[in-house]
Amino acid sequence: MLLLFAPSSVLACSPAPVGVTEARRAEVVLIGEATRLQWVKPALDLFVYVTPTETLKGVSRADIKALSPCGGPIELGQRVVVASWQGRFYVYPAAEYEARFRDATRYGR
Repeated sequence: MLLLFAPSSVLACSPAPVGVTEARRAEVVLIGEATRLQWVKPALDLFVYVTPTETLKGVSRADIKALSPCGGPIELGQRVVVASWQGRFYVYPAAEYEARFRDATRYGR
């Protein structure tokens, strides 16, 4: 019953952190800029369209549509990291994740 009165931020999910091991397993890793945001109901998934500026691993495309885990906050024009596992693309804020993905992909693509 107490959860009904909790702020919505408490009820939001927290994406599992991406460690170096998971980053190494990514099929594609790129750095880019968020160019469009799309909220999809009813789950309120946030899809982010990204224009790549640098490819760290794999083959990039001109524009990527990636899911923000748990609808994590991404803003238009923001620098982001996009990674794919099993053909699904996910987007993360570069300020928090870029160094980790660069370390994971440093010695090969």
